[in-house]
Amino acid sequence: MSTTHPAPPAAAAGGTGSAPVPARRRPRPRDLRTVRRGLRRRAVRARIRTRRLVGRALSAWRKSLHVRIGAITMVVAGTVVVIVSLVLFSQIRTQLLSVKQQAAIDQAQAGVVYARSEVVGIAAGDAASVRATLGRTVNGLLTRGGSAGDFDVVMVYRTGNTERPPAVSRAGVYPALPDELRAGVQGGGQYTQYAPVPDDAGEPRPTLLVGAPVPGDVSSSEEIELYYAFPLDQEDETLSLIRSTVAISGIALTLFVAGIGVLVTRLVVDPVRRAAGTAQRLAEGQLEERMAVRGEDDLARLATSFNAMADSLQRQITQLEGLSQLQQRFTSDVSHERAPP
Repeated sequence: MSTTHPAPPAAAAGGTGSAPVPARRRPRPRDLRTVRRGLRRRAVRARIRTRRLVGRALSAWRKSLHVRIGAITMVVAGTVVVIVSLVLFSQIRTQLLSVKQQAAIDQAQAGVVYARSEVVGIAAGDAASVRATLGRTVNGLLTRGGSAGDFDVVMVYRTGNTERPPAVSRAGVYPALPDELRAGVQGGGQYTQYAPVPDDAGEPRPTLLVGAPVPGDVSSSEEIELYYAFPLDQEDETLSLIRSTVAISGIALTLFVAGIGVLVTRLVVDPVRRAAGTAQRLAEGQLEERMAVRGEDDLARLATSFNAMADSLQRQITQLEGLSQLQQRFTSDVSHERAPP
């Protein structure tokens, strides 16, 4: 016997147990127009501010020699610093990775010799014996260590076209081996390659991979591949530190050179400005104005020559004033003599 259950009050049509769901309020056209007007006003203000800043910068560029010299010095010094920093960082990176790669290759070659001595006669054993031999060899390679730092080891055993499960020191290394590297090792050569290999958390990290075949019994069809994975965490940290140091040093050097340029410009421009101010006051009639002479350099000779010119102008103006007074007196005397008694 089947029973029917009444619909719950929340789902019943016209029920009183469900709260009314408020409808989403659509934006009114008036609100949209208000928002658009506000955005337009902000855009106009931003354009006005940008134009003012550009105008001030252009005005400072035209009127101030300090600004021009400082900007040009900063651009030139910054360009030189960037080029030198890039070349220096590239050389340091190449040298650091070269040392790491050479140490890894040496360790891999020593590992091949050790692995060959451990896997002698492996083809005569069964699958369990092969797996145990490979695992023992991997553990032995890990305990031997080396000069290249931390590393992981993978050994792959193949007989004909059959590949046995690899012996690995860490599970994430074997799937990350590039096909190009494996193809080169299977061809009988030793190869190195940089590739991302996931760490224990699954995050990829730059790794130097070195692969080489392990010589086996010539009469058998066995092929053993040995792979080393050297994480480049330490090298990456070193390069990051060098990059930060070079960047900070480059910025400081650029600002220092720009400051020197501005200081030198000020030493040259300030006497010129004083000469311009003195010349303006002379033009206004202050004939006693002179420039201060400091030292014996070119600027001091400029001030001396300027003062000599001002003295000459003052004497000539004084003579002209005296001649003008004599002319006025002569004219006055002549007029007085010619006047009727």
